[in-house]
Amino acid sequence: MAWEDIAVRAQRRILRKLGEDVTYTPNGGAPVTVRGLFEEQHQSVDPDTGVPVYSVNPTLTVVLADLPDGSPGMGDRMTRKERTYRVVGSQPDDNGGTLLELKT
Repeated sequence: MAWEDIAVRAQRRILRKLGEDVTYTPNGGAPVTVRGLFEEQHQSVDPDTGVPVYSVNPTLTVVLADLPDGSPGMGDRMTRKERTYRVVGSQPDDNGGTLLELKT
């Protein structure tokens, strides 16, 4: 089994325990249910300085293979608890997942 397959299986286990089902609608496509880890606020670290950078933008972590066509598109929509967000960015990792940056 390849490393990426192992990583995706691990991510899915984590999302099964900590995540929630959301509705993901690609631009011009049909909605699908995906499992993801939603965070209202996101913190990252500046790679040059090591300083934490805070953002009030919500994020959703998902397994890429669970998305329609296996990749997010700018302007795709995600609905959680009757609130809809637009995908404005994506930060894929090396393990088959991605962090979707969202806007209301």
